[in-house]
Amino acid sequence: MSEPILGVRLRMMRGEATLEEIASRVGIAKTTLHGYESGRREPDLTTLQKLARALNTTTAFLLGETDDPSPPRRVDTVAAWSPHGYDKLTPEQQKEVDEFIAYVRHKYRKGGPYDRHTRRDDVN
Repeated sequence: MSEPILGVRLRMMRGEATLEEIASRVGIAKTTLHGYESGRREPDLTTLQKLARALNTTTAFLLGETDDPSPPRRVDTVAAWSPHGYDKLTPEQQKEVDEFIAYVRHKYRKGGPYDRHTRRDDVN
């Protein structure tokens, strides 16, 4: 029987750091982390996300969905965008912003279900 991939990858990414160091960063007991590494326990989603951040990798890598341990790329999102920075975005990011704006305009179009000037009983 092979070792659970999560445990193997947790140990690999922990490297020289101690169980105590990583457990402290995540906010769990070192025995809990040891249980994850040994395959006797499985983290919940929130803890898995914290582990990935603490180990500077992704949940996809820890779960074996990818073999790339690289940390997640930081990208500008619509939430971080402002009219003054649009020209600094990459063409792909500009396209994403434009598509989101089109989506919002469509969603809140006049007479649509989210039009704040339309009464709920007027919508089909």
